Amino acid sequence: MLQKADISFKAHYLQTALGPMTILKSPAGISIKEAINYQNKPIIACNCYYSESDPYSSQVIYVVLEPDLQNPTYYLESDGILPEFFINPEGKLYTAIEVYHPDKRWFNYYGSLL
Repeated sequence: MLQKADISFKAHYLQTALGPMTILKSPAGISIKEAINYQNKPIIACNCYYSESDPYSSQVIYVVLEPDLQNPTYYLESDGILPEFFINPEGKLYTAIEVYHPDKRWFNYYGSLL
């Protein structure tokens, strides 16, 4: 199970002519890899960078937005790198995580996210 996290993102909500928009900012940047809509909630997987001088100072996090795109909830990914999202035939959200071990080859783990 993923741990909720208190991340120092600055979240701004805007209503634009194209529809609602949430802007997330972190101290040194965000790199978004995947996003999926699950139970009418956008879920985003991204790297959050903590230091501009150290490009390896990142943490994989999941951002879950409410249907109104406000009040994001953040979850830390303790293992692996940025995942691949997919919904199985029963409609459950799953993720494929590549787990790194320094003495072994990369391997994929497929498991339920929620």
